[in-house]
Amino acid sequence: MDEQIRFRKANAQDALIPKRLGWLQKLDYKAHEHFVGAIEQQLHDPRSVTVFVAHKGNNVPVGLVIARNLGGFQSALEKFFVHPDERGTGIGKALAERGLRHVLSSFKSKHVYADVLLPEKRLYNPLYELGFRETGRTEEDRIKMALEVVRASRSKPKVQP
Repeated sequence: MDEQIRFRKANAQDALIPKRLGWLQKLDYKAHEHFVGAIEQQLHDPRSVTVFVAHKGNNVPVGLVIARNLGGFQSALEKFFVHPDERGTGIGKALAERGLRHVLSSFKSKHVYADVLLPEKRLYNPLYELGFRETGRTEEDRIKMALEVVRASRSKPKVQP
């Protein structure tokens, strides 16, 4: 990555990011509606969902991930998206790390789930490196992954495969 990647929580104006950057042809309609709904939910109940926008340079958005609190010490990382021009630069891994840190610290999660579109193989390795393991596949060509967190101490969670 040439430029430093920074993260911020999404705001109401960020609902236009996919359209403004031409991501709509890459995101299906349901995914875009899911993204907009997650931003609205974050504004009303930030304890249940957080949308992170990765940006660099002049605040140019290059990726996003949704971190959702499922309750019962469970959470999910959803709708990973990295701008096509930025794929392979480490942004996907950085988004996964940022989302995981958030669900562990803010949501106190012990089980974290992620699902990734089957064609998006570049994201599998970073998730595996973080301790996620494949748990199944969906009819929509998505790989389901899970991570179980065992806390050895308050400061350093240990991840079991």
